[in-house]
Amino acid sequence: KGLRTAMWLREIAVVLADSPERLYRDPERLKSFLIEARILGLRVEFLDVPPLYAWIVKEYGWPRERR
Repeated sequence: KGLRTAMWLREIAVVLADSPERLYRDPERLKSFLIEARILGLRVEFLDVPPLYAWIVKEYGWPRERR
């Protein structure tokens, strides 16, 4: 909850986590977080992305690839 509050108050510009699991274990919650972060212009980066989360990070992470 504190992370989202800091996002909305524009107190942070980048979130760096070693894995998506460190933010949310539920892929749907991670997806919602990444969408919200992108809307706010917040950069979210991961050092390692397990296969379960790879499609979510690729589709909704930063930067989004142009198709």
